[in-house]
Order: sequence, then structure tokens, then C-alpha cells
Amino acid sequence: SPASFKTHAFKNLRIAQPKLKGTSVHVQSDNNLLAVDFEFQEISEEELAELFHSLQVKKKYYRLKNGSFLDLTGGDVDKVADLLDRISGRNSRFEDGQFLTTLDYAFYLNQVADEGIFHIEKGDSFRALMEEVENPQMEKIRIPSAIRADMRDYQKIGFRWMTSLAKYHLSGILADDMGLGKTLQAIVYMQNLVDQNPGATCLVVCPSSLV
Repeated sequence: SPASFKTHAFKNLRIAQPKLKGTSVHVQSDNNLLAVDFEFQEISEEELAELFHSLQVKKKYYRLKNGSFLDLTGGDVDKVADLLDRISGRNSRFEDGQFLTTLDYAFYLNQVADEGIFHIEKGDSFRALMEEVENPQMEKIRIPSAIRADMRDYQKIGFRWMTSLAKYHLSGILADDMGLGKTLQAIVYMQNLVDQNPGATCLVVCPSSLV
């Protein structure tokens, strides 16, 4: 009977939970995007985009091309879904088996990796990005020759930090007490920008008392 046929089919239905084999991240130099690779057991790269779309629309199951089903409600897949929610933005997308997102999410990925929240293998390009941004004092960026002011060491670090951020099209804010030379650091940064890019212009928004 139809009822017995359905019961038999249901009993023989194969449902498994996806097992995450590894996750890695690197910086794509041609477009300055983060590329995050997720490798699952028994799931091909061709099916990953469809699987992640199912996660994003909150589906409970995903049917593989071989006819078996994946349970999307727990285990490793829950962790991946949470990570994707946290690193997704307007320009995020799946492409060639990778999840692409903007560089500003690098700091979050680095934090969850360092804290052991999510195991992520950091590629050399990703490590270079974090090293430059987190340790600007190590960067050999010269003070522009047009600058005649004597800069303190921490001011040089601030200038190099902003320059490192700009290299990766990232933004930052110098935030410290008044009178410590943020204006000087900004002027040096802009002078360096113009030296490196003749004809470049900068928009300065500031109180009229500074003009």
C-alpha cells in the first residue's frame, strides 16, 4: 500500500550531519578580499555554494546530488552558520568553492582563531595583513621628507598604522587624549599619500578653529 511504501522509504532514508575537515583563510591580492575555505567530508566544492545558501535561508535539511540528506540543525554546521552570519556583508559571496568577504572581518576571524573558538588555518597573506596592522612599529615606512616637525615614536607608529590600513583599503580612528599630536599624524599620513600618488586629494573635515 502507499502508506507502507512511504514508511519503508522513510526508514531507508540516509540522513547525516556534515563533518567539517578544515577551514582556512587568505587574502586575495587581485581584489583585496578575504577568501575563507570550508572543507567538509563527502561534500564537493560544487555543492558547497548550494549548501551554504540552504544554511542562510535557515533550511533544516539539504539534499546532496547522490540522493542522501544532510541535517543542518546541529554539530559543525551550526558553528559554520554562526561564523558566516558574523562575517557576511553586502559584498560577501560564494565563488569557486570559497566564501569571499571584505577585509574588515579579518580582525574577527583572527580573534576567534586565536581564542580557539573556531579552528582556522591562517594563510601567509592573512598573517602578513594582521602583522602589518597589529604591529605598525615594525613597518619600515619613511617619514616624508617634506615634514619638518620632530615626531615622537608613538606618533610615527600612528602614521605607520594608518598607512598600513590604507594599503588594504581599511579605515581606522586615532583616539587618544587631546594634545598628543593626532593632527600631525594625519598631516604626515596625507603627505605620504600625496608623495606616493601624485595628484591625489584629501578631504579634511575639522572645526573651523583649526583652519
